[in-house]
Amino acid sequence: MMRFFHKREAWMVREPFDLKLIVAMIIASLWVLFIITASVTVWATAFRWLGLFSTIEESVYFSLTVFTTLGFGDVLLPQEWRILGVIAAVNGLINVGVLTAILIETLRHIGEGQRQRRNRR
Repeated sequence: MMRFFHKREAWMVREPFDLKLIVAMIIASLWVLFIITASVTVWATAFRWLGLFSTIEESVYFSLTVFTTLGFGDVLLPQEWRILGVIAAVNGLINVGVLTAILIETLRHIGEGQRQRRNRR
């Protein structure tokens, strides 16, 4: 993500700043959403491949609720596989935390470049 914006830094620090920061936020947010969706899909596929759920919908639903640590409890893993649900939840916490840090750092870096450019005028 940082590499994507770093290659476009010359464009990002030219006027108009606000529009470019909004575009950067949208691109970065879509990137985060894609990564989270891919992670949930990997977990859902693993649960389905292990035969823990009868439908892909049920597997995706469980993966999403566990990955986000929402955990409604209406769909559960069999007793012998419950630790896998905990691992998915921890993985979700780590992913969301790391992706949030990357998102904030990317936007901070862009904003700092724009402020430096604005102050040079």
